[in-house]
Amino acid sequence: MDSTSQRKVHVIPHMTGLDVVYEGEKGEGAHFLSQEEAIHAATVIAQREKLELLLHG
Repeated sequence: MDSTSQRKVHVIPHMTGLDVVYEGEKGEGAHFLSQEEAIHAATVIAQREKLELLLHG
């Protein structure tokens, strides 16, 4: 398995909303105020890039 297929997308609570971040990458990901928006964005990324999506919360 190559390193790309091992990456995951995480939806993580953060201060005033939720962040969508790639596992193992430094820096900030996208920030969303609603859970619905964050999950939708992460789902689109995960499907497009064929990654596993993990929801935390």
